[in-house]
Order: sequence, then C-alpha cells, then structure tokens
Amino acid sequence: MINSFPADEYLRAFRRVFQDANGEQLDYKIINDLLVVEYQDNSFVIAHYNDFIDVVKSYFDAQRFDKILLLPVQVWDELIKNELEGLSTSDWLTSLYREWKIYWDQNKSDKVNQVFFNQERENSWKDLQVLFNVLSIEGSPALVKGACGINDRLLIPMIAFAIKAHYTVDFYDDFLSDCILTLTEKCHIYLAGGGRFECVVLEDLDTKPFFIYNTEPNKANV
Repeated sequence: MINSFPADEYLRAFRRVFQDANGEQLDYKIINDLLVVEYQDNSFVIAHYNDFIDVVKSYFDAQRFDKILLLPVQVWDELIKNELEGLSTSDWLTSLYREWKIYWDQNKSDKVNQVFFNQERENSWKDLQVLFNVLSIEGSPALVKGACGINDRLLIPMIAFAIKAHYTVDFYDDFLSDCILTLTEKCHIYLAGGGRFECVVLEDLDTKPFFIYNTEPNKANV
C-alpha cells in the first residue's frame, strides 16, 4: 500500500471537505494502493500528493504500459503542448522510435509464440508509421489525438515514455511533479470522471495537498 501518512490523516482531510461527516464512523478500503471511502452512496479516493508521485513513479520505473493507460491521456497532451512545445519533429521521431524498440525488445521471450509476436510487432510498426505521418504533417500537438485514433494501447504509453525521456535522468523529479501538477490542475475532470474533485491542505501536517475525488465503486485510479 502506498500511504504517506496514517489512515486517520486521510480521513481528517476528507472531513475537512465533507464537514457533515464529522463525528461519523468512516469505513475505508484499499484499492490499487489508494484509500477509498464510501460516503452518501458515493465512492471517493483520498490521496496525498506524495501518493500520486509514488504511484506514477512506480508505473514508469516498472515499464508498465498497462498502468500508464490508467492515467488520463490529456496529461500527455498538456505536457506536449506546454512543456515540450519547442521539441523538433526529428527529436520526436527518434524518441518515439526508441521507445517502440525498447518495448518490443523487452517483451521478446522464448515462451511467446514467435509467429504471433512478429505479427504484433509488425502491426505496431505500421501503426507507428501512421503516427509519424501525423507528426510530420500536423506537428507534436496532434500526437495524442492521433495515437488515440490509431492504437492507444501501445502508442499512448510510448508517447508518455518519450516525454519522460526528454526530461533526462537528472530531471526525473521535475517530470513527476509536472505530471501531478497537470493531472490535478488541468485534467482533474477526467480523473474524477466528471464528478467532484477537491484539494485540501492540512497545514499542521504537510504543505502538500490531499486530493479527494469521485471514483466508480470498487475502482481507484490515479
């Protein structure tokens, strides 16, 4: 479980937002390493800023393409347009190709049916060529939209890892911070599925905020 503070502090943050819950017994459960409270027929994730950092870092450190897809694609769209707007087309082409190659090199295994593996690799290469055409014609602001229309399952994580690579190892913490800032300030409507999203700081505990947002029953994603 990823938890920056004792559960009581998360519940205290929740009660700061939902003052009617003061004095009530709040039951919680842990789903996908996040604390979830059921309250007034709704499910709410309560997460600290550091939890978000740890979760996103775990996705990238483990090279988990499937976990990257849990994050709103709008995060990568915003980072491309606001943090990497000066990156050249040639830089994007080489970085996306590098991430494509890394993915298939890492997923190659003697246990995998080679005919199936080669077909999947070939199909993904064709998808990448289409994305290259989108990039060459419309520029990097069209990358995320193009990837979603071609094959988001592979291309969106490749874009995310390419963005991370442009921050370099020395600026990995800056990359994570930009991810969380973008997620909570510009993309929170997608995180909460259009529901409620709140930010609260417990000044006597930490300067970083807790985030409280709607989630589907028995689900919890950053």
